[in-house]
Amino acid sequence: MLVNAILFGSVLIIILFLSLFLRSLKFEKDKKDKKEKCKYKICDLKFKTTDTKKIAIFNVTSIDKNTFFIDFPVYFKFYSDYRFKAKVKIHYTTPGDNDKEEILNKIIKFESKSKEHKYYINDIIMGKITIEIEIKPEYGYPIIEFGILENPLCEITSDHKLEIIFPK
Repeated sequence: MLVNAILFGSVLIIILFLSLFLRSLKFEKDKKDKKEKCKYKICDLKFKTTDTKKIAIFNVTSIDKNTFFIDFPVYFKFYSDYRFKAKVKIHYTTPGDNDKEEILNKIIKFESKSKEHKYYINDIIMGKITIEIEIKPEYGYPIIEFGILENPLCEITSDHKLEIIFPK
């Protein structure tokens, strides 16, 4: 009788430990499925004018403690009633270093009512990203929408869009 009670108690303890272990595995799986929240800030929209060009410049920074941009998708959407040609440059600078590292330098030709261009930044960037959009006004004044898309590593907390309307 004593042997049966000890055997029953030990089986009960083993079942209790197994159930706690399985619950902890499920909790770890749920934890892995949850994405970290990303908070980005689009700031400092400035316009420059040279003899034949208009340039819009703005920065994208991370509000979180770290400022790493990994597999960072951005998009540009161009709207215009006229055809135009735009040059998009993306570069970044790291804190304490004035050298600019260029990521993208592309000319986009526009011949329809709207055009969307997606670009994925796949570098590990620590610092701020600066984006320059250059247009020639003789072709017309487009409206450009810039946005940050969903990232596989983190969840976007709010809409990160910027509408750029060049001054005439």
